Amino acid sequence: MERDQVDIGALVSELDAGLLAGAGLQAAYDAIGWRISEPAMAKARHLMYHTLRAITELAVIVEAAEHSEESGNTMSNDEFQAVISENSQIVGALLMHAFQIANLGGYSASEAYRTVLAKSARRFAPDSGFVNIA
Repeated sequence: MERDQVDIGALVSELDAGLLAGAGLQAAYDAIGWRISEPAMAKARHLMYHTLRAITELAVIVEAAEHSEESGNTMSNDEFQAVISENSQIVGALLMHAFQIANLGGYSASEAYRTVLAKSARRFAPDSGFVNIA
């Protein structure tokens, strides 16, 4: 589908349903499998540690690629994407913790995401349908 032919409304509906389900799934898991929950600040602090760990995993991948490039062994885009693909647990962890943060704050992950997209669109794609996505 061409960039201009994207049905933003349909995608937003799918996003809302998917993220609502993800938030519910995460809440159900947290009820049985997340030990550090009270007080809320302790849960937030622990989520921060786990989020930083996931970001650090990405940083390690990027750092290795940069050191490889510095020594003359430039990684192709396809090679880099393969390494990212092999480390999909990074995105899984970030999604898990994003749902936990949204649930902790009592807000919709979908609304938060759409707000960020709209803000970015106002700056970088002001003539797009994304400006009004929130």
